[in-house]
Amino acid sequence: MIKFNNFITIKSAAIISSIIAAVVYYITMNPTYGFIDHGELATVASTLGVAHPTGYPTLILLGFLFTKIIPFENVFSLNLLSVLLCSLSVFNLTFLFDYILKRSVNPSKFKLQKKKNLHKNSNRNKIDLALSLDTKSIDVSNQESTSKSISLISAFSALCVATSSLWWGQSNGFEAYPLHLFFMPLITLLFIKFVDLELLNSDQISIKKTTIQGNIFVLILGLSFTNHMMTILFAPAFIFYYFINLKINKKSFLRLIYLTPSFIIGLLPYLILPIIAFTRPRLNWGNVVSLKNFFSHFFANQYRVWMFQNSESFKSQSLDFFKLLPTEFGIIGMIVIIVGVKYWFTKNKPFLLFCLLILLSNLIYSGGYDIPDIMNYYVGSIFSLSILFVGGLKYLIEKFNVAIITSIALVIILLNVFCNFSSVNESNNFLVKDYTNNVLDNLPKNSILFSSQWDFFVSGSMYEQIVNKKREDVIIIDPELMRRSWYINQLDYNNPSLMIGIESIKSKFLEQVKLFESDMPYNPTEIQSAYVGLIDGIIKNNYDKKSILFSGAKDEGFAKGYNRVPYHLALLLTKDENYVPQNYVNYSFRKMIKETTGIDSYFQPKQNYYTLKLNEIYCRYITARMNYETNFNKQELIPKYKQLLEKFMINIDLNDLKNDSYKSQKLMTPIQEYFLDLENKLKR
Repeated sequence: MIKFNNFITIKSAAIISSIIAAVVYYITMNPTYGFIDHGELATVASTLGVAHPTGYPTLILLGFLFTKIIPFENVFSLNLLSVLLCSLSVFNLTFLFDYILKRSVNPSKFKLQKKKNLHKNSNRNKIDLALSLDTKSIDVSNQESTSKSISLISAFSALCVATSSLWWGQSNGFEAYPLHLFFMPLITLLFIKFVDLELLNSDQISIKKTTIQGNIFVLILGLSFTNHMMTILFAPAFIFYYFINLKINKKSFLRLIYLTPSFIIGLLPYLILPIIAFTRPRLNWGNVVSLKNFFSHFFANQYRVWMFQNSESFKSQSLDFFKLLPTEFGIIGMIVIIVGVKYWFTKNKPFLLFCLLILLSNLIYSGGYDIPDIMNYYVGSIFSLSILFVGGLKYLIEKFNVAIITSIALVIILLNVFCNFSSVNESNNFLVKDYTNNVLDNLPKNSILFSSQWDFFVSGSMYEQIVNKKREDVIIIDPELMRRSWYINQLDYNNPSLMIGIESIKSKFLEQVKLFESDMPYNPTEIQSAYVGLIDGIIKNNYDKKSILFSGAKDEGFAKGYNRVPYHLALLLTKDENYVPQNYVNYSFRKMIKETTGIDSYFQPKQNYYTLKLNEIYCRYITARMNYETNFNKQELIPKYKQLLEKFMINIDLNDLKNDSYKSQKLMTPIQEYFLDLENKLKR
């Protein structure tokens, strides 16, 4: 026991907790690219391009370096980077929890001790104090056992957060969220230490001589902004806590002014975006070579249409989060959070308000942003609740035995693993890669595919075509992205022959869409007409030279006068009624969920909207081809197509959806109805 106690330090606790998290994260990591933006971001990081707004320059630079260092396939290396960043976030959480608990034990003695030390220590010692992450020097209780128990529950609390589904789920693939997890506890820790040090030094040194701690904080804060703009959600809490402690006066504002240069330095990675854009990479989102384009990209103007559009969306997304919340803290952890509110209210009311402001900002923003994968944005809410959680554990330790409370924390961790493993496990998820390759492999040579299946195919096709150099003869066009001028110019640059002969049609559309992009008066009808005209122009201009297909695109009036023939996993445009033959293909489809029994079945991945929707897409194209064959009295392949359908048919019980989010239920119910209808048709 003595040796074990000697081993418990904040550094050892943080290292061990992060290693445990890394092992768990690696077990459930996606081996390739997944749904939505994963393929695009992996492509940008592999080739040093420009990603969708806001560009994520720090993440892209890190990813690019990682692909050069780690000797695996790029996407696998990038997923490993996500595992590393998420496990390091656990390291940072442990240090943050340790610091805030040790400073809360006896704040009055803490301040007194520091004021005395100011007269004894040199400026060099002050700097060491500011930079040190080892909080032994501020162990206010001066009792080794208390310090070790705090380090222990800090590590346990960090693991509780690490095994929540929202935190854990970010480790599955390459995205901006893992680096955001890394930054959240780090900037919070640096900020609190900065405020603490300024409180001690405010009457002792000139405001111009800002501490190293302050400069480090704003530098890292700037870097956090270059990864994800969700960092802005910490602003209300930081501003409140800064002024409630350092007061609203001239010194406080001057202090911020003197720190501004370091913050600007932290933002410098954004300058890499226009530099990259000038090189004209294959993937050059936004073409940020002008100030107008740069700031439009920086502020993500493209996505404003999804912000705070209706109260119903806000209500359903907020309810979804609170429905999920109990299993994020092992169910009984919710009681600990409530106890944590009492603890921080007693110890430090401004700090409690600080935590609640972080929570409130994240809840409001996440609730108002209407996108399918919105749950990822609630990680900031989980972070703020985790601070309340660790306060609750500290309160309980003061009332009960340390061993009992750490045992409870261990139970919460195990409950989290048990409740969340199946929902985050993507270790066998090859669905998007298989579908992407199935589409590409079966397209005619030198064809054009208009596809709006961004989440399932377009994003992944970028990785296959640009990084893996697969089917470079095929041109993939996203009709939704065609509504943006930068995308038209990128298509034209990457495929010079695509719009030769229709320059006037292209110019007409660009003139209209630039009115919209410049916030000038525009006519929606004229823009839509020019948009349809451009797509029709591309079709007409290339029909005699290339096969032209559509997949997933909404019928907006283009390609009139053409027949749409089911051809593998797309629709082929034809002008005549002649039969179009198609070779039978048994599509590669590695099931994400294996058929198992007993306890193994519980830990199998769960179906979600994206996995079910992909199965529906397969079935719709296969049944469409079956009907086409039947219409031409081609019965020989029908039994094979029916057998192929069984590969993708899924029995969905609506009762199984009751535990899913309201948004998920709304999206998945039509899919369930489709499969029921298909099953009945096949029986007839």
